[in-house]
Amino acid sequence: MSCKVMSRFVITGRRLKGELCPQGAKNEALQVICACLLTQEKVVISNVPEILDVMKLIELLQGMGVQVEHPAHGEFVFQASDIDFAYFETEDFYKKAVSLRGSIMILGPLLAVYGCGIIPKPGGDKIGRRRLDTHFLGFEKLGATFDYNSSEGYFRASAEKLKGCYMLLDEASVTGTANIIMAAVLAVLVLAGLTGTVYSKYYKTGYNKGMAIASGFYFSSDYMAVLEDTKGLAMDSVMEEIVKNHLDTIVSSANGTPWMGTNVYDFHIKIRNFDNQLLYNDKDLNVEYRVEFMLLDEPKGASYSIKFKDVTKTLEWKNGRGDAVSFTGELPGGGLSADQYNLGVAMLDVGEYVPARVLMAAYPTGPDYLVNTKCIAGIVKANYEEREFKIEAGSGFTVTKTTEYENDWKSAVDSESGFVYQLITTGSYTGTGNTSTRKKIRLKWRSDMYRINKNDEYYIHLQKEPDFNDKYKTEVDDNGIKWQVMEIEVMPYASIKFVLFRNPGSGTEPGFEDVIAGMDKTAFEKSVTAEVIP
Repeated sequence: MSCKVMSRFVITGRRLKGELCPQGAKNEALQVICACLLTQEKVVISNVPEILDVMKLIELLQGMGVQVEHPAHGEFVFQASDIDFAYFETEDFYKKAVSLRGSIMILGPLLAVYGCGIIPKPGGDKIGRRRLDTHFLGFEKLGATFDYNSSEGYFRASAEKLKGCYMLLDEASVTGTANIIMAAVLAVLVLAGLTGTVYSKYYKTGYNKGMAIASGFYFSSDYMAVLEDTKGLAMDSVMEEIVKNHLDTIVSSANGTPWMGTNVYDFHIKIRNFDNQLLYNDKDLNVEYRVEFMLLDEPKGASYSIKFKDVTKTLEWKNGRGDAVSFTGELPGGGLSADQYNLGVAMLDVGEYVPARVLMAAYPTGPDYLVNTKCIAGIVKANYEEREFKIEAGSGFTVTKTTEYENDWKSAVDSESGFVYQLITTGSYTGTGNTSTRKKIRLKWRSDMYRINKNDEYYIHLQKEPDFNDKYKTEVDDNGIKWQVMEIEVMPYASIKFVLFRNPGSGTEPGFEDVIAGMDKTAFEKSVTAEVIP
């Protein structure tokens, strides 16, 4: 029996020793620097990494009116005592902010302190889609509103007053979390000021139940608010009385995100025993409750259902009115607790779909001393907007987004053995898997410059189709240039990366290096194009 000896490396030399000071982390530095906008006092930050992105952010803050001192290497002093809001409308602000993805984090502090903020769509490294949804959904939960002007390329956010709340983010976003915390920090301070007052009523009276009710036990929801004047509201006919006497005073909500990749839009309705993480029901305020759902409009093009745990109930329209369905539950006190109900709107026919309003109401049914003391109610509807399918202006070679390309485009191109072309699409769609909405794209590249990666999933899929030669073909334009054309189907609201390798050419045919030598920057950027097939 023989044994095979593994290869090995023998490292010899002197024993390593010494000291080093670790450089501060870039992403954390960007967050901490933006947090300086939360106060007008001087803020001293040490161990700041003096790298390009960090210095860009500091220059941006200086343009905004922040006073910056640099007494030593890695040490900066910031004072945001006089913000110049006129600067936000300048071209200089736009160029600096759009070149740095971390610039999005000035928005949270500006909302917290000034109630408004503006930022262009940030650039930075292109690593996948890198959504900004989390930032804005978090701001909305705090009470802010925002819009995006596509012609200007600006996000604008505003809020009369931010209110702290409990929220669960739909993705694990580090910068999104930091931005939301910075927006919420002053709102949380206000809540903390109120908390002492509320609990002092409990403990000064030996936690008297009557005082607890007078102070208000905590019972809330994302989509429902306290219904005023609930005295005399008959709990056995809540929905009827709300429709008759309170419908015009109820908070109404619509979906904040578009339908994407599914035939069902879900509203996550939470019934909670707290107003926020500081204010919740104490240990002997376990709340039993009942929640009801009812259609206010006849459903068209969709069906509606409510799911709680393993039970699903359908919302039906009978004899010209909605038929209410109900669930019961119990929220234990002594901590934060919540029950989640899923209101599902299942699309049956997009062409016939008309949003139907759903009325919701929840109220305590026990202990006895809480009955008829509070009712929360709300209305939701799932709007569906057919958005135009189009290719985003940000589509193109990823190398063109680099600083090296801006400084010397040919050197940046020469250093690449292959090129990534990122296709970004927008639009709206329903369905999943084979039933999902797909749109046709015509991707073409100069065949004398590039060859497609043979492992590309779209290319492989296309090879299996019977009309492959019709969808993957060579065309010659009026200037005699050969283009390789690939017609594919993609989903709206997607980010797809295609890898193209250099064509080395041959003795009789030119290759990448021959063609690029006579090209200018614009011609290179147009050497791969994509268009929507009507």
